This record gives sequence, C-alpha cells and structure tokens, in this order.
Amino acid sequence: VALAGGVDPVIQAARKAYEAGDYRWSAELIKHVIYAEPQNVLAKELQAKSFEQMAYMAESAPWRNVYLTGARELREGGPSEGLARKSLIDMLRHTPTDRFLEAMAASLNADKAEGQDLKINLHFTDTQDNYVLHVKNSVLHHSKAPKAIDAVATLNLTKGFFLEMMTGEAGAADMLLSDQTKIDGSTIQLGKFFGLLEKATGTFNIVTP
Repeated sequence: VALAGGVDPVIQAARKAYEAGDYRWSAELIKHVIYAEPQNVLAKELQAKSFEQMAYMAESAPWRNVYLTGARELREGGPSEGLARKSLIDMLRHTPTDRFLEAMAASLNADKAEGQDLKINLHFTDTQDNYVLHVKNSVLHHSKAPKAIDAVATLNLTKGFFLEMMTGEAGAADMLLSDQTKIDGSTIQLGKFFGLLEKATGTFNIVTP
C-alpha cells in the first residue's frame, strides 16, 4: 500500500477496475488495503461487492458459496461459533476412519508434542480393525496394522464411540468410564496422548485479518 502511494490511490484503482468489470483485479488490489487497515469500511464494502460479482458469474457452486461467504464476513464479521460436527453425524458414519485420523494429525499441538515419542494402538472391537498411532518429531502418523507390542497403551472401543469422540459428544471422562471402551496399558500415557490434540474452533476468518 505504501509503494502504491497510500490507501486512497489503491482504493481508486480498485474502484476503477470494479467499474470496468475487472472484479478479480479489484479484489486483488483492495485486499492489501484491508490487510493494512482492517477497519476501513470503504475498502471492505468494495471487496464485498467484487466478491458478489464474481459469485454471480461463477459456474461452480462451491466457488460461488466461498465468494458470498467472504462478502458476508466483510460486512458482518467472522463466525462466532463453528459448525457442530454432530449435525453431520449421518454423513460421518460413512467416512473412512483414515480421514478422522488425518484430522487428528492436523489437530496435534506441535509445541506440546515436541520431544514426545508416544505410540498407541486404536482397536475397534466391532470391526476388528486396528490402527497404530505414533507421535514423533511433533507429527502424528497412523497406519492400519496389527497391534504394536511397544505401544504404551491400547484403546479398545467401538466405531460408534470413536465417532462420538471425534464429534465432541464424548470426552476424556467418557472414554475412561464407558462400557464401550477398554484400556490396556497405561491410562496416564493414553491421557497424555490425547492431551496433545486440540479441537479447532472453526471460527477462523477467510478473507479478513
């Protein structure tokens, strides 16, 4: 923004691009003003209008939805609460286990996991599937494999209860007390493992700082 001569010249150039129908360039220009001045109402409204025009022209429904979500965020602010996963329970029942484990890996707090070397078995008693989860070098790896003999603990549970854990319907206390779970090995180490995971709030902004 400073190299362009300040906020006003950038807004002027973005408005000119908008009026010429070059909405993508208008959005590209004005985003720098928004990053420099997040509370600039004029810039945010021009960005929202540019997004709306691109949404109207988009053949792809997901693209249109993202543009319109961005426009709404610019005018009303980001989301105050995330999507409740339990509302997606029917769809999640058909989601492969690997996708949940990938989500767990993404939720690992790398700072907390630094220096940790933890391996656990995740055994589904209803499907007889077994996964080995291993935290090392601040990364959570998983593999569908027989139970690892060097695992600190084995968590035996049903696929349904695992789904409750993933959607937030069941917590650590439920894991310890439920008749749908059985823990072999160190309960403390298992608790330590799950303590390295943090649930995303789902309230992040997509177009504003």
